[in-house]
Amino acid sequence: MTPTATHYRPYLIFCFLLAIATFATPVAAQPTFVKTFLPDTIGPGSVSTLRFQISNLSLTSPATGLAFTDALPAGMTIAAVTNAASSCDGTLLAPAGGTAISLSSGRVGASSSCVITLQVTSTTPGTHTNTTSSLSSSLGTAAPASATLTVAADRPGFTKSFSPASAFFGDRSSLTFTIDNTLSTVAAANLTFTDALPSGISVANPASASTTCTGGTITASPGSGVISYSPAFFGDAAVGAGSSCTVTVSVLAGAVGVLANTTGELTSTLPTVFTPRSSGKASAALTVSFEQVALTKAFSSGTVAPGSTVTMQLTARNLDRRSPATDIAFTDDLDAMLPGLVAIGLPLVDPCGPGSSLSGTDVISLTGASLDPEASCSLNVVLQVPSSAPSGTFINTTSAITATVGGSTFIGSPGTAALTVETAPVLTAQLSGDPVGGGGTVTLTFELLNTSSSDSATAISFDNEVPPVLQAASSLPASGFCGAGSTATFTLFPSPMLVVAGAELAPGASCTFSADLDVVEGAPAGIYTSTTSSVAATVAGQPVTGLPASYDLQIVAAPLLYKQFLDDPVAPGDTVTLELTLVHDENAPGTASDISFSDDLAATLSGLQAVGLPAADVCGIGSSLTGTSTIQLSGGSLEPGSSCTFTATLQVPTTASPGAHLNTTSNVVATVLGARPWATRHLTSSISRG
Repeated sequence: MTPTATHYRPYLIFCFLLAIATFATPVAAQPTFVKTFLPDTIGPGSVSTLRFQISNLSLTSPATGLAFTDALPAGMTIAAVTNAASSCDGTLLAPAGGTAISLSSGRVGASSSCVITLQVTSTTPGTHTNTTSSLSSSLGTAAPASATLTVAADRPGFTKSFSPASAFFGDRSSLTFTIDNTLSTVAAANLTFTDALPSGISVANPASASTTCTGGTITASPGSGVISYSPAFFGDAAVGAGSSCTVTVSVLAGAVGVLANTTGELTSTLPTVFTPRSSGKASAALTVSFEQVALTKAFSSGTVAPGSTVTMQLTARNLDRRSPATDIAFTDDLDAMLPGLVAIGLPLVDPCGPGSSLSGTDVISLTGASLDPEASCSLNVVLQVPSSAPSGTFINTTSAITATVGGSTFIGSPGTAALTVETAPVLTAQLSGDPVGGGGTVTLTFELLNTSSSDSATAISFDNEVPPVLQAASSLPASGFCGAGSTATFTLFPSPMLVVAGAELAPGASCTFSADLDVVEGAPAGIYTSTTSSVAATVAGQPVTGLPASYDLQIVAAPLLYKQFLDDPVAPGDTVTLELTLVHDENAPGTASDISFSDDLAATLSGLQAVGLPAADVCGIGSSLTGTSTIQLSGGSLEPGSSCTFTATLQVPTTASPGAHLNTTSNVVATVLGARPWATRHLTSSISRG
């Protein structure tokens, strides 16, 4: 019998159902496994973030039992601060300083990914290829993941450290960033990094920010959680070939625990190349512990000169949440720290609660202090540094702080701080002639003092990137103004800079010198702060570094003038209205008085004259607008943020030729804070015959 379609129907139905079942059943694929180094090139000793990503491609099934191992290549280790983090569940092993990483019993959901990150480092230049084991899971085995980290000796390494690395709550620690270019044969310029401090660490007050790098600007505002270092101009913020430099900022411990801190990437350029290169990151940790009653101390300046004064701040804190602290006491032997160091301006009465007293000279004592729960008090003491003080760093340690808390006697840790006495020259700067307007001149005066009473200071040098509104030097001190080889030069490229070099001073001697600097015409109003570089010198055959000096320049400006013809165009013989508006900036530092300008109408159009003048009090009481062929405003006045508008009716001569006629005023002049600046601009307008 010949088969028919009816005979094949059961077979066709079976095949159809099998096909449906085959396409409806999801296929479970094994997870994917990748790894990367961020960044993939670092300087020797810097930190890179090692990142593993596991992706589950299954639409319905989680991947469980995730497991892999990663033996780091020779020369690479897990960083001392691991910052290890995982969203893969399970157990992650990544010991600080170790060379192996492992995950076991991990899990990632269907159609999901998980990530593992940690910090690694290497001091060995070269290319380091890192390959893991296979990744095993309940959904199958993924191939090993591989990535390459390059440690490049042509760029600086980047590390950081806290000193001390362990502190009590409320203590200070010195955070130092080290930029190590010792393995490189070329200099690195335009050094730039940012460090977002972790919660619980903030910039101390004072920040005591300093750098041994060449130039650059440190941004570290007291109380903030961000520190940054960057060039002030291209080629600035540099470290030489085969050298290293540091950036140091004082920070405050404000939380208890291990506070891990990793910076952003350090970037730099070759001296003549614009493209930045990454050196990687730097990491460190500050361990903070807790005492019921804590004593901390700090000096307002970490470096002082013999014979100067410095403020010491002592802060007592009661960290107990329930009980007050009474009978708080401690002593501080200043003479034991530095012979001849004494406190001035004591005693202080009731500085830390009623009945408390801070007294003494070479040994100071706090007695009878009291603090409510979680309260604190700060004591500021001015210290006189003896003029005979030798150079060096002196550690000042108080006695243990004692108190009664909750009926029990408490004995806490001493407060400690370091003070450096350096016989480096002291530089002061003073600006005269401001407030000043655009086109004016100011005088910048410097004084150098050799604080050493026994040795000459030679090869004294510093530079000052002056505010950008100062674009020329009309006079500089003649060579030899501070020793035979001393010079002062002024350059404009890449930014206006005054450079002093080759100065020398006998023991205890000083010199004073000045430069007249011209303010660029049209300089915008504002206060411009300028800080010199540190002062470099040689004293007793040793290089020393003195503190920078700062000054403020205040620029003032006259009100701006706006003008328009309201009924332009006009015909010969008609009249036209000229509207004039003066505006004084809302951020101006003071009232603009004696405002004046003139407008030569005849120069615009022969025979053009004002009619109906004079007009009184047009811009303040006592002001007037006068004239015919030339009109003048005099005696005007405006408060900051105010304006005045006034008009003049002009008679157009019947002989006026067709066309546009441009009208331009003189500069606007005014008195602001005693200076007589002219406006940054004066506007023009035109009339035309229709």
